[in-house]
Amino acid sequence: MKCKICNISSPHELLHFDNVQKKSAMSTKAGLRTVILATAQVRAKAANGEHILLRAIIDQGSQKTSISEEAAQILGVPKKKVMTKLHGLGDVVVGESKFKIKVQITSRFLSQHVEEVDAIVLSTLTTAQPDQSFRFNFKKWENYTLADPLFNKADRIDIVIGGYIFGRIIERGNKKHNGVLAQATKFGWILSGIIKQKKPGKVTSAVTNLERFWELEEEQDEEAKVEDEMCLKKFEETTKQDADGRFIVEIPFKDDMELGDSRKQAIARLLSMEANFKKSEKLGNDYKEFIHEYQNLGHMIKANEKVNGKYYLPHQAVIRENKLTTKLRVVFDASAKTSNGKCLNDIMLTGPKLQRDVFDIILKWRLWKVVITADVEKMFRQIKISEKDRVYHRILWREHPSNKIEEYELTTVTYGTASAPYLAVRTLFEIANKCSSKNNWLQKIIKEDFYMDDLMTGGDSVNQCIMIQKEISKHLQLFGFHLRKWLSNCDNITKNITTMGENEIIQIKENEAVKTLGLYWDPKKDQFQFKINLEIEKLPSKLQIPGQQDNNQIRDVYNLMRANGLIIDNKLVIKADSTYAQ
Repeated sequence: MKCKICNISSPHELLHFDNVQKKSAMSTKAGLRTVILATAQVRAKAANGEHILLRAIIDQGSQKTSISEEAAQILGVPKKKVMTKLHGLGDVVVGESKFKIKVQITSRFLSQHVEEVDAIVLSTLTTAQPDQSFRFNFKKWENYTLADPLFNKADRIDIVIGGYIFGRIIERGNKKHNGVLAQATKFGWILSGIIKQKKPGKVTSAVTNLERFWELEEEQDEEAKVEDEMCLKKFEETTKQDADGRFIVEIPFKDDMELGDSRKQAIARLLSMEANFKKSEKLGNDYKEFIHEYQNLGHMIKANEKVNGKYYLPHQAVIRENKLTTKLRVVFDASAKTSNGKCLNDIMLTGPKLQRDVFDIILKWRLWKVVITADVEKMFRQIKISEKDRVYHRILWREHPSNKIEEYELTTVTYGTASAPYLAVRTLFEIANKCSSKNNWLQKIIKEDFYMDDLMTGGDSVNQCIMIQKEISKHLQLFGFHLRKWLSNCDNITKNITTMGENEIIQIKENEAVKTLGLYWDPKKDQFQFKINLEIEKLPSKLQIPGQQDNNQIRDVYNLMRANGLIIDNKLVIKADSTYAQ
């Protein structure tokens, strides 16, 4: 089972709150036929006078013209606050718009005809149209100027032109051939109708759209096994090392690598971040400092703009107040859908699971008398990606809103991409394989005592742990992996390590989706701690089973205590204050 949004194992779409839309449902299967909705490429006038090419659906059944939030941001025209409720079939309210804009549109070719329309702004419109690309014989239509010459290619819809405008753009002339109706308009000939297709497609309303909050994908063991073997084979055959010993890997892509346009969305997200910078000068300064670090380390370089990017990663700030190191982190969104409905993560293989479960690693860790921990500094960014794959890792950036937007390429494995965890761990295993035969014990530690970038190991004596710390640090450093934030339950081990971090309590990470709960270890007391951020005015006087109406955080605490054996048959078996000792 995989998440439909980020393509990473385990279904957890509900955790992607930004992707949950308040929309109605109108989608079904169409068998072996595909319904073509009338689409057109139109030019819309932006606030700076430029004309931006948008893709539109011509929908006679829609009373209003609507435009996506992204397209509205790119145009940059003033918004007017107007509340508009949208009604679908059965007069059901399917959504609402808070703004509208006035936009001038004309055909994709030179024309004197200009339509000025009021368009309501919606966060998203419909899915990509058509839902999948298909082959089409254009020979019958080669003498017709089509409004959308790429109507058979799955692409994002930016604007829905309603029935009010339809009557003004229609012209005399129509033609029908093999179930396809061509109608002359001032934007060119629009095509609609039904064609036969080898694979089933979806029938989608122009305005309403089915968005399922939860969908389970049946596991296909054989297919997953084949894909995992492909990933392992690709790594072995294509991975190289540079002069400094750092690894250069190729991204494990699926066979179908077709993506739509992603640049418009990246521009819109950049403009949105710049608007936030105006509200918070500190946010802007911290963000720029993070980008400058990327540039100075060579993890981000100017792109050759003569070569078109295949995917543009939107980026945004994530503030982590509980971090003792970097508070702000710039996150690159590889789950942002392109115009054909696919994102970068959709065309990547996630690779096999190589490391043991974190619970197994923790249990083994507690068997040692003396324990040590550390993590690899910027682990993903110590691994380079091949130059040919960088076109899928483009980002847009500029220092100031008055500057030109420039294109850059990320040169290292990027956090948030579906294949990143596999590539990082597989590289770590490759580093382990390069241990000398006399250091088989070191190879075993690297393969068995890491969980992602966290090292959790130990020994039966202080001297043994000191040796482990020195040898593993020296070996990983040969390949650009720097171990830092060393901690131990014995001060004699850490007192002579110059790279020791300031934090005295280390957080053991497993799943970043669980944001309010964390397992902590206090090296001074050699204890685990559960830290829960609660915002509850009054604690319950007695233990009770949390229901749906209760605070989500109370349910989290309840579930955590049950999972760790503190609650059995809804009875509290251990009383504890803020600390639960081993």
